[in-house]
Amino acid sequence: MKITIEENYKKLLSLGFKRKNIEVKDDPTSGWMEKRIDINEFKGKLYYDGRFALMEIEIYPDVSSKKKIFEVVLIGSFKELLIKNKKYGSKQ
Repeated sequence: MKITIEENYKKLLSLGFKRKNIEVKDDPTSGWMEKRIDINEFKGKLYYDGRFALMEIEIYPDVSSKKKIFEVVLIGSFKELLIKNKKYGSKQ
């Protein structure tokens, strides 16, 4: 039995992810899922778009900069995303 993207989205919704939509005609899977997490002293995000799972951390490019950026630290599978969510996302 193949698990669909919509089933993965339902699983992530039950784990506290929020759906971010992009309007694409006739595509119910458009958009992505997102959850904010804390990784030690860093703030981060977990993303899933139906194809890729990403984990990013918020950083400041240099000491004098007030503008923050997000740096990708993991590109993986849906299963890896669930593992990272269990490790970092359940503390909120």
